[in-house]
Amino acid sequence: MQPRHFLMASRALSVVSLVFIACSQVLFTLNRQTIVPESWAHAGGTRESLASWLSFSALSFILPAAAGLLGLLVISQHSHHPIGWMLAFLGMAASLSTCAQEWAIYGYYTMPGGLPGATFAAWFTNWSWMIMVSILLWMLAIFPEGRLMPGFLGASFITTYWAFFLPTFAGSNLEARYSSAFQIPSPLIKETPQMLYDTLFAIGMPAMALSALVLAGTVWARWQSSTPVMRQQIKWLIVGVGFMTGMITVGLGLSVGAGLTLGEQLVNNATLAPLLAIGVAISRYRLYDIDIIIRRTLVYSLLTIMLAALYFSGITILQALVNSFTGQQSTLTIVISTLLIAALFNPLLQRTQTFIDQRFYRQRYDADQALAGFAHAARSEVEISSLANELLSTVSETVQPERASLWLKRGDLHAKSQFRTSK
Repeated sequence: MQPRHFLMASRALSVVSLVFIACSQVLFTLNRQTIVPESWAHAGGTRESLASWLSFSALSFILPAAAGLLGLLVISQHSHHPIGWMLAFLGMAASLSTCAQEWAIYGYYTMPGGLPGATFAAWFTNWSWMIMVSILLWMLAIFPEGRLMPGFLGASFITTYWAFFLPTFAGSNLEARYSSAFQIPSPLIKETPQMLYDTLFAIGMPAMALSALVLAGTVWARWQSSTPVMRQQIKWLIVGVGFMTGMITVGLGLSVGAGLTLGEQLVNNATLAPLLAIGVAISRYRLYDIDIIIRRTLVYSLLTIMLAALYFSGITILQALVNSFTGQQSTLTIVISTLLIAALFNPLLQRTQTFIDQRFYRQRYDADQALAGFAHAARSEVEISSLANELLSTVSETVQPERASLWLKRGDLHAKSQFRTSK
């Protein structure tokens, strides 16, 4: 399969994810005032509170949009890399899960029979969260090279993962009324085998927390055995995995031990922590070589917003002034606003790029400033020895080598300058 075909497939996944995101937003709006029974991360009743909306937005929009965008960027540079595809499928799975949930609520509670397949959507919703957790765990276990750690840690992760997945998946299909899908009755069984059900979840839930702990150890071991550049890329992931592990462990404790929906919401939102960490690693430390794409996206997105705001506010202000003096509308305001935007484009582009570099690409900004300083010195300096020292000083500031030398040949004369740095 050609890289172009991989990129087309990833874009198709993104389009499908966007359709599911839009569908879930529309259905949630229709379902917010519907009274639903207790479910995972929901105490029962309507979902009109700000907390319900924020929890839903995190799972239905922020998570799939962030994962899908990161996946598309990675695939655009490395079409065969598993991390990119895992991110893309994570985004699609998250958007599909929330869309299926709202489909089931609308078709069973809001307007019974209004949508076909409501019970099937509820069945999928009841265990679809396991797909997202599985993709995330495996992605973090192979990050960033794309393969598991060899030896004990890799084997431990595989063991704890399956100890979580198999019992939990089996238990979720033994429920007569789906606990993670608002008590909608199962089309598969009529009565829950309670003893078997409790045993399976008594194995699966602790194994989920244990797999997160093993994952944290795997990331730490990979950081210790990696190169200096890779350490910079992994250190943020360590923070993200640490937060995720803590949120899952505390959330399961609050949910299972105290019966609090707050714990369930912590588990639901735990996946955002490592995704944010991956985003920081990509933007700050050239992970997968897509930092330039993110930089340009940030620059031109911010520039577009500012220019649009200036354009429409300029038209509004000028139109108001013209009306106050003449009492009539005038197309001249549009012409003036257009000319103003054309005149401001380059200055705003440069200022926006400088702002983005200062806030998110500080190392690059500092290097550019040092090179600009050397260019200024080169234009004004006529003494070759001073210029050589200035060049070596600039190299030391930007590249930071242990030792730098410059040889100059002028006829039969040789001049040598050296500069040493200590680390």
